[in-house]
Amino acid sequence: MSDKPKTVLHEVLVQLNDENVCEKARLLSKLLSEVEELKMEKKASAASYKSMIESKASEISKVARIIVARREKQMVECTIGFDYETATVAITDPHTGEVVETRPMTADERQQKMFDDEHESQEDQSNKLEKVGV
Repeated sequence: MSDKPKTVLHEVLVQLNDENVCEKARLLSKLLSEVEELKMEKKASAASYKSMIESKASEISKVARIIVARREKQMVECTIGFDYETATVAITDPHTGEVVETRPMTADERQQKMFDDEHESQEDQSNKLEKVGV
């Protein structure tokens, strides 16, 4: 047999010197900093997801109201009619025939009638002259 003792690795409590304590303190500081950073990232991520969820919930509510009402506002090409006697403009939905808006004419719209009348008068005069043979 040999006189040399056998060795094994075994966990034992070891006293740390000042250098070892400083090293562990730096590690502790780094780990605490990383945890704080992760917490901040988690909060930012949670806030972002909360905002996205709230946005979708709002959209869900809007669509649900449309379904219950069975109607929604959409852009539709409507016809516009001018009533020069009442100086009003009527906008009509061509699909339903419903007048969806009535408003007073603008100054430009009221003047347009004068130009149309002048143009018609000239056309009427030309047509009359043609009929007469002039």
